[in-house]
Amino acid sequence: GDGLRVFEHRSIDTERGVFALIGQGSGGYRAEPAFIDVPPDWVLRGRDSNTEIEAEDFAFAPGRSLYRCVGQITAEKPNGDTFLVRTGQSADRKDRLTIVADAASGVQAAGGERLLKHPLHAEVADGVSRRTGSRGEACWRFSGEKSWRDDLANSGPGCCAIASSRLSFRPSLR
Repeated sequence: GDGLRVFEHRSIDTERGVFALIGQGSGGYRAEPAFIDVPPDWVLRGRDSNTEIEAEDFAFAPGRSLYRCVGQITAEKPNGDTFLVRTGQSADRKDRLTIVADAASGVQAAGGERLLKHPLHAEVADGVSRRTGSRGEACWRFSGEKSWRDDLANSGPGCCAIASSRLSFRPSLR
């Protein structure tokens, strides 16, 4: 993982305690506080005045930064992509965007990326409910671009990233 990871402090068996990985991306988590682990060039911001973000004096891995967080936190990558983490929720609710499409047959991407063919269909889950994504809820861009487009039906051709404009994360493909 070179992205966002969410940990919960489980016990104090050692000097710093024992931590458990509870998520990798946007979502609501019961843990409060939660510990967010990101690359050092990411920026964490509170979404309101009730949010607490404290840098820890240790990290779980070299080249990573760890923050103790309470509330609603937006984590932003250098390219502007964002992830939303909510702590203190009644249950763990991991947001998920699934792209449903047929795999292209008889061809292979040079980098091993999964090739999909149109039509593409977006399913959105917010941890509680699952539904078909509406226009503008699933957006796409060509790899390397910064601006997103909201017309998933017209995505590609070429290497594209797909994300949810509402849930703020990258999808799984199926």
